[in-house]
Amino acid sequence: MLGVCNGNNCGYLNVETGQVVIKPQYYYVYDFKEGVTRVGKYSSSSYSYMDTTGEVIVPLE
Repeated sequence: MLGVCNGNNCGYLNVETGQVVIKPQYYYVYDFKEGVTRVGKYSSSSYSYMDTTGEVIVPLE
């Protein structure tokens, strides 16, 4: 998956199909490692961890 941003909203695209997998709704997105990534909302230091389906594993802290 590829992290993409549209202004201050970031999400993820499937690299092979170009389809949006996780809609742009985050301020920060990072690369996936072992099927998990860190995302953040707004310009704070709060982050969530989610899997490749967009399911939150660890809620915003």
